[in-house]
Amino acid sequence: MHGWVVRSTAAFLLLALSSSVATPQGAGPIRFRFAFGALTGSGQIQKLTRIDQDTELRTGDKIKLMVEMQQPGRVYVIYRGPEDEIELLFPADMKQDLQTARRYFIPDGTDWLEFDEQPGTETFYVLASVRRLTALESLIGRYTGAPAAGKTAIAAEIVAEIRRLRTQSRTAPPAERPVMIGGNVRSLDRTPGRGLPDVSSIAVEITANDFYARTFTIAHR
Repeated sequence: MHGWVVRSTAAFLLLALSSSVATPQGAGPIRFRFAFGALTGSGQIQKLTRIDQDTELRTGDKIKLMVEMQQPGRVYVIYRGPEDEIELLFPADMKQDLQTARRYFIPDGTDWLEFDEQPGTETFYVLASVRRLTALESLIGRYTGAPAAGKTAIAAEIVAEIRRLRTQSRTAPPAERPVMIGGNVRSLDRTPGRGLPDVSSIAVEITANDFYARTFTIAHR
């Protein structure tokens, strides 16, 4: 992926996307916990910050994300790079149902995503719904299997489909409230002495009627 180096010793999670086909009123609500954090600084002087709006980060900064479904639903994480490349960050298997009350981290375990030396605009789409977004899944499948020459056009279709879903599903605004999950700091791999920040500690609980979508844009300097 453009702009990233995976660090297994100090890696952080990225974006998540909860998504499904738009559902009729009354089919919800959607309810899940979500954290998107950035680890900035170096050495012993590092700061964990919640990403809740468009922001600017620099080479060497790290990010990590957590999703925990409180009710049945589906989650997808879509990344769009500076050259309009698309990558599905989560789930690994779009057909797999997510378990409720289980924390999913991207990337898994102790890995974090670290900005490399290639600057640009990094975009993350987060979508949530109680059903699968089958049209979006189909486009992602086509993109994955397409030759390099055909990926740009399909990437544009994916972005257009995300915008279409957001437009057709405008209802009451979602509610977001901070929640505390399991303390402030712990080691992600539970190794004594590691003491890495836990992105779960900055989670928010999100509720929505039948569909949720959020876009995060990071200016990588």
